[in-house]
Amino acid sequence: MKKTYVFIILIGAFFLSTNYAHSQGKFYYGFEEKIFINEVSNKFVISFDKQYLSDIQTSLQKNNQIQQIEFQIKNSCCILTIEKSDLKTLKEYFSKQIGIKSINPMYIRTAYHTFIR
Repeated sequence: MKKTYVFIILIGAFFLSTNYAHSQGKFYYGFEEKIFINEVSNKFVISFDKQYLSDIQTSLQKNNQIQQIEFQIKNSCCILTIEKSDLKTLKEYFSKQIGIKSINPMYIRTAYHTFIR
């Protein structure tokens, strides 16, 4: 019987700690729902001015830290997958490039969410 109580207490503590961890994470609200997001360590998004697309493509292709480039011309941005999660160094490098509007980490939605009532 004592083992059952200990097990129940441990399960309760686990669920409370999981809920607490999510309440402290990054999130946004959409459709009356709190949506949690996590940063992707090896990806970031560059927003750019379309008139400098050719120069930006050339600059990205020369950088050997970049593993993959996914351009979204319609949205004037690209998603980069990098070898190392050294966003600071790459931000400094690309912030000097003409036509770059912003450089931000990429986020993905986590499976956990709660409804606001």
